Amino acid sequence: MKKCLVVLAVACAALVPAAASGPAAARPAPELRKVCSSYAEEHFHAVTAHLPDGTKCLEVGEYCSHGPGFARAYREYGFVCKANGRLEEI
Repeated sequence: MKKCLVVLAVACAALVPAAASGPAAARPAPELRKVCSSYAEEHFHAVTAHLPDGTKCLEVGEYCSHGPGFARAYREYGFVCKANGRLEEI
């Protein structure tokens, strides 16, 4: 009985790393990014920001989110999301 348990434990230990590395070894999905062009940065004071839902180009007057973590992220880039759902500079 002990030999069966030892063999089973060894077999499970050998399979766990293979199962864990299967999906992780696959190529990661590309992350969609929207970055500001140099024209937008120069003329509209746009900022490339890393937000909880991805990388975005932020400008005054754009729609914004009141979701968790967004208020702090907007403040880091000099914006605040007003009650009307639009960004304003701080």
